[in-house]
Amino acid sequence: MQDTRGCLLELRQLASSDTSTSRDEILDRVTDLFFLTSKNQGVAEKAVFGDVMERIAYELETEARARLAERLAKEADAPHKLVFKLASDEIVIARPILENSPCLSDDDLVHLAGSSGQDHLHAISSRGELSSTVTDALVDRGNDSVLTNMAGNKGAEFSSHGFEQLSLRAKENSDLFSALEVRPDVTKEMLAEIKRTIAVRLWTEVAGMSSNVSGKEIDAIVEAKASEMKLGEPKRKMSDAARRKHLKTVSEDMVLSFARSRMQTETVQCLSLMSGISTVRISHCLMDADLSALAVLCKAENFKNTTFAALIQLRTASAPLHVRIIADAMRQYDLLDAATARNAIQTVRKRSANGVNS
Repeated sequence: MQDTRGCLLELRQLASSDTSTSRDEILDRVTDLFFLTSKNQGVAEKAVFGDVMERIAYELETEARARLAERLAKEADAPHKLVFKLASDEIVIARPILENSPCLSDDDLVHLAGSSGQDHLHAISSRGELSSTVTDALVDRGNDSVLTNMAGNKGAEFSSHGFEQLSLRAKENSDLFSALEVRPDVTKEMLAEIKRTIAVRLWTEVAGMSSNVSGKEIDAIVEAKASEMKLGEPKRKMSDAARRKHLKTVSEDMVLSFARSRMQTETVQCLSLMSGISTVRISHCLMDADLSALAVLCKAENFKNTTFAALIQLRTASAPLHVRIIADAMRQYDLLDAATARNAIQTVRKRSANGVNS
């Protein structure tokens, strides 16, 4: 067998050859040569192999890079620079590297988790072992699919921060709750708290909350629903008649109380019941849209300035706004005409009923 220096000379010549041999074939030959000599390569020699394979691979189509990624995915001695670049490529190329490569360090994975899309994060969450450093990065950016997959990964370790974020998200996601429920490192107290919060949300959504019901009665109802609740079953939706029946039980005072208590889900449910607009749209209006949209929603319900301010504070708890923006929004709210706001909300209802996005 040729020594490594001879191999390096051969691959340089091969990579720069101007023969009829296709670039795909050349890439395969260089990769074969790498595997044949990897045990005898030093750091510099491995880097040369990586540079040559990278140069050829990125002259070719996606299929060639995907094939290279598959071959390198489980190779502990693969060139790190090349592996990292493949991991950053489109998901069909990156997936085998992200799921399997032992060359990627925790720092690499954290960097990729912070700069990649959800498909890449999902692939990372499927690795056989995940340190709490990596899972912290994933819980901060991952969508529900990523978090549920990671929670079901027995090789994933979580910090207290990670478990806290998972438990918060599980309150809105029964699949995530089910994945957490079977983990041996999740405490019964954590599961009980999540379940009780889900029960509060379901009670608010399905039955409303009457102002003449005492706190103890509400607690009893919540506990009963939590004990009987089977997560994973589809949630029962309110009929239009039921929504109209319970509309009177939802008040501005409830919205104000929930907002000041930083209870986002309950606030959204109340606003949805009062306005007749879906919770998805209300959530976007409350947390993401321009403050003028939130102002229209509030003015249409004749909310006081204090309620509008409390809703802004709920929003800024997770996404701070410049004080000038808040001050301008409060001034504009004073000037906003209630009739104009109600007409705008009526238009949104009609668009929603016709399946039109607004």
